[in-house]
Amino acid sequence: MLEAKWMQLCDDIESGSVSSEITEVAMRRAVEELLGGPRPDLAARIRGASSRKNWSGILPLLWPELRYIACVSTGSMEQYYPTLKHYAGEGVPLLGGDYFASECPIGINMDRTLPPELTSFVILPSAAYFEFLPFDFGASSAAKETVDISGVEVGKMYEVVVTTYRGLYRYRLNDVVKVVGFHNSSPRVEFITRAPKQASEVFTERDLMSAMASFELMVGERDGEQMVEFAGYLDPNSDQKHLIIFVELSKDCTLLQSERMEESITHLRR
Repeated sequence: MLEAKWMQLCDDIESGSVSSEITEVAMRRAVEELLGGPRPDLAARIRGASSRKNWSGILPLLWPELRYIACVSTGSMEQYYPTLKHYAGEGVPLLGGDYFASECPIGINMDRTLPPELTSFVILPSAAYFEFLPFDFGASSAAKETVDISGVEVGKMYEVVVTTYRGLYRYRLNDVVKVVGFHNSSPRVEFITRAPKQASEVFTERDLMSAMASFELMVGERDGEQMVEFAGYLDPNSDQKHLIIFVELSKDCTLLQSERMEESITHLRR
């Protein structure tokens, strides 16, 4: 949004008014009150930073007091990590968040500087009563018994089950984690994927990220073309299980021209 609208943003800041594109009266009033009138110096600084062709490291130019960025970097948020790192530049560290669910805290990230693929979380034994349901791709968990926090094994995957102080009893979070070690007596886990709705589902979020990372490398070799964003879901109507992936590419990208379409699809299927 900032790359697409920075010139309009600068005009609004310089004049102290809001673009006519914004029609919501309450929103216009709130933004104009925040601006507090014309701010030409701020607009000039933003123009100077945003007019560069390469936006690598632009965030500390826009926010000079920026010291670090704290964010969720695992699971479905992993796809945004490279883009955020590009905007942050080398001088601004990206700090991964902890493992929290709506129901309760689950784990603490003990080394926030690690990239998403190396991030792990130490289970908080006092946050809830945790159980772990053994998990294997392609196999049903219906007949399996849960183990408590002392019964998990390194290298194995589990679905997290919690009993919370606020009344949830043996509630399955639908999060699949892999035990990669221990911190004192608490398991250290990696987030793997959301639990599949059917045992036949064998794709993980990490599989999707890996495939799209390879696809993005191919896209990047085409004269600076970029993959902007993607989303995917498992096709429930297909006899052979496969993902349907929606890809947004940079403006004027030639990758999907008819003569290159099959090459693109073949690369993504690998």
